Amino acid sequence: MKNHLQQLERDGGGSYFIDESYHLCGEQDGRSVINFLLTEIDNRMGNIIFIFAGYAKPMEKFLGQNPGLQSRIPYTLHIEDYEDVSLLRILQNHLKTFCKSAVTVEDDFNGLSLRIAIRRLGRGRGTEGFGNARAVEIFFGKIRERQAAWITRERIGGRSKYHFTREHIIGPDPLQSVFQCPAWDELQRLIGLKEVK
Repeated sequence: MKNHLQQLERDGGGSYFIDESYHLCGEQDGRSVINFLLTEIDNRMGNIIFIFAGYAKPMEKFLGQNPGLQSRIPYTLHIEDYEDVSLLRILQNHLKTFCKSAVTVEDDFNGLSLRIAIRRLGRGRGTEGFGNARAVEIFFGKIRERQAAWITRERIGGRSKYHFTREHIIGPDPLQSVFQCPAWDELQRLIGLKEVK
């Protein structure tokens, strides 16, 4: 950290970005780093801008652990989570860049499947740990998992085009998936229990 700051100083100044700063809370090493940073903020004022970033609630705890922090960090900027339109663009970009070849979506790139998926994903907005683009990336991983068997069959058949079905994107229809469940089969083999069935 010290070397980076010295390099910034030699380069004529700049900004020093510390992501997930709240990890410095509580532990002795973290407190030592904060004390070091407080001195550096004072010594390098006007040359280096220090930016501390993280989720809102943990950052409140971070700023409250040392009274010197709030006086040296005069501005707080709260960045809202992405709206569905932005999350949809990120997912569309993942679909296009991951496949690198021809890619199609069952009901189009602006179709119902992708909009449903993003609406579901967007329900996490405002909760602690919602990662915006990272949430989309994790979700896209689930889409790829659901599509894996289909891709294998297509490649065996000599086709290399990527196609995402509604089921790949939003998951299997719950009304249909129950019939493929071993527990459902077991229940059907039982005698009686007509009301339960």
